[in-house]
Amino acid sequence: MKKDDIIKWQYLVNAVGDANCIQINRIKDKNLDVEEKYHYCPYYTNWLHPKSQFKSLLVDFGYSNKALYKADIECMAQHADEFLLSHYHYDHYRGLEDIDNNSLCIEKLYYPYISNILDEDGSDTGEQWSRNDLQAKIIRLYQFSNAINAKFYGMGYSLTNLLKQKNIFEDFDSLPIYSGMSIFDCNYEVIWPLQNLKVTDTIVSKLSNGIKKIENILKQNQYLFKLWETFNRKCEIDNKTQISQNLDGSFYLIAMSDIDNDEYENMAITIQKLIKKELTNRFSVCLFKKDEFLFLGDLEKEEIERCLKELQEKLNGDKIKVKYFITPHHGTQNHYWAEIGNYVEPEFVISSNGRRHIKKYAQEYNDLGVQSHCTAIKGTFNSLSIPYEL
Repeated sequence: MKKDDIIKWQYLVNAVGDANCIQINRIKDKNLDVEEKYHYCPYYTNWLHPKSQFKSLLVDFGYSNKALYKADIECMAQHADEFLLSHYHYDHYRGLEDIDNNSLCIEKLYYPYISNILDEDGSDTGEQWSRNDLQAKIIRLYQFSNAINAKFYGMGYSLTNLLKQKNIFEDFDSLPIYSGMSIFDCNYEVIWPLQNLKVTDTIVSKLSNGIKKIENILKQNQYLFKLWETFNRKCEIDNKTQISQNLDGSFYLIAMSDIDNDEYENMAITIQKLIKKELTNRFSVCLFKKDEFLFLGDLEKEEIERCLKELQEKLNGDKIKVKYFITPHHGTQNHYWAEIGNYVEPEFVISSNGRRHIKKYAQEYNDLGVQSHCTAIKGTFNSLSIPYEL
């Protein structure tokens, strides 16, 4: 029996602890006899036909414990065609540091857009950015967080520069993504972040309050305040024109070069955690493929609600039925939204959780889908290892 253009989608959710590392493979077979023998392909961990055509999207590449970073995971990254960073958290891209230089073949890099803040009537708040603009403050605090990564965790490059070092292709496409865009050959829709937020939006209010919390802590501690001021002065010298959305810049290390580790490390890590909680989570990418896949990254409850309501409206009020649902925040209880069952009806609920967070796992997810899979207990989830119907 012959079939043309048989397309399978494979989802690998790797057991990397309290972190995220997902691979989406498009497997396309042309004019194949479905009864022909298949061969084993290690980095796709499934039986695949020699004539099959593959394309691979890597969604994050992190781990929480180096012991979980295995050779097969590195090999998987080396065969990825495109890379999506869901948000700027160390546990979602730290694996890139461990890849050998010039070992990747990434053609496209996607990263979350930091929304424009518009006036109530929808007009722009101003083309020229300053430190007083909300969007500019968010980006500068992002840069500060990345500088802390560079100083204390060894992440010596911004994402784009890091990928340039590890990648064979120097001229890969680098795209900030937001709601309304489609990626991976237009098969996956970006639901979040939004391109624009209005100043009256409740999420903008939460962002503003989060910045105030961060600034208050900075001002209350002379060491943190000195660290922040030093960073800003050096960044302004190095970055006189406009703050780049892709957060590039050699100033990550330059700005922190004269900071003493022992004096600042604990305080810097404390402020970094607050930046993550109050800002970076809120711009995490939500990715969707109708009837098949929903990924919510590390979004907070307010953004989760917005995403699911928007999707439900697109589906004329029906539930969002997908085969694979990746739980937000690795399936932890403190980020579980009680109304999620009113919006999502998945077949498989998958949580990229680790032993450290397994006690915090939201047991409600077990009842949300037909089957649940927690990587801390069952290991890597491979969609093609389960019965698959063409």
